[in-house]
Amino acid sequence: MTQTEWVERVNEKATGIFASMKPVRVSPEFDAPQFARDFIDCAAKTSVLANMAVMCMDKKLDAKGAEVKSKTSGLTLMTWVRYDDAKAKR
Repeated sequence: MTQTEWVERVNEKATGIFASMKPVRVSPEFDAPQFARDFIDCAAKTSVLANMAVMCMDKKLDAKGAEVKSKTSGLTLMTWVRYDDAKAKR
């Protein structure tokens, strides 16, 4: 295998791994979206980032757009969503 083929194969594997990763929190919760954006800008200057985003809690929706309810309590389930997506829905 040539070095070019090896690099292509490594990049394909890395892309697959990053696509299947579960997002994790890398900072404490901020009380306003602009502070989270400031953190992302600062982190971008000091390290390599992979798809950082401002997130917030919002109602969990199924594929049809209906709210997902808990089977035990009947309350709407909450999940992390991108802040810009949640803001656009309102």
